[in-house]
Amino acid sequence: MIVDRIGVVLRQGITWLSAVGGVVSLAVLFIPRLNELAGEHGVLGWFVAIVALTAFLAVGEQAHKLRSQNRELQAQAAHEVAAREAAARQRRVTKDLELVDERLDGWTVTRGFFRYLVEDADHTRFPSDYSRDLDQRWRKWEVDDRRITDPDLASAWTRVETAVTAYSLALGEHTWQMDSDGQPWEHTYVQVPREWEGRDPQRFYAAHDDLEARRGELITALRELFAARHDLQ
Repeated sequence: MIVDRIGVVLRQGITWLSAVGGVVSLAVLFIPRLNELAGEHGVLGWFVAIVALTAFLAVGEQAHKLRSQNRELQAQAAHEVAAREAAARQRRVTKDLELVDERLDGWTVTRGFFRYLVEDADHTRFPSDYSRDLDQRWRKWEVDDRRITDPDLASAWTRVETAVTAYSLALGEHTWQMDSDGQPWEHTYVQVPREWEGRDPQRFYAAHDDLEARRGELITALRELFAARHDLQ
């Protein structure tokens, strides 16, 4: 037991001497004229120098801790700001998607008007319901002041709105309303007048070319809008 206690005391003494030696070495390194100070004042000079260096090191360590804490607080604050901005952006995107869905009102990739436009559109027998729907849509969109905030989605929407307007106006310019028996009062279909082919073939084929071009532009614009919408979901 006594031997163990002596060993502990010796180890503690060695540790203390090592610490003092380290502090003295640092004191000699960092405090100018320490040897002169010790020479002038002896042990008291050494003691004052060591105490001053110890205080200096303690202050430095505390400053390091404060800098580390400040960096951590800054990183935490930046993370919180980024999280709030991401949440706010997600709310804006959600509102944008809801507005696009409201305006599309049933137009999807797999059904409704878009599918007809891609697979079955025929300007010699174009349904009047679709023609009227196109006209009503762009007129309603024109007076809607709500804006889409996401730049990519807004750009895609603008192209759709432009293409719908152009296609609707082209249908109004180049087609007449007819019923399924060719009579003009039931308004079941619109078509490029067949008599133009014999009387004015240039006008007839130019009308079809223009309508086909406007149709292609609308298909492209809608596909781009569907893709932009998908990317934000």
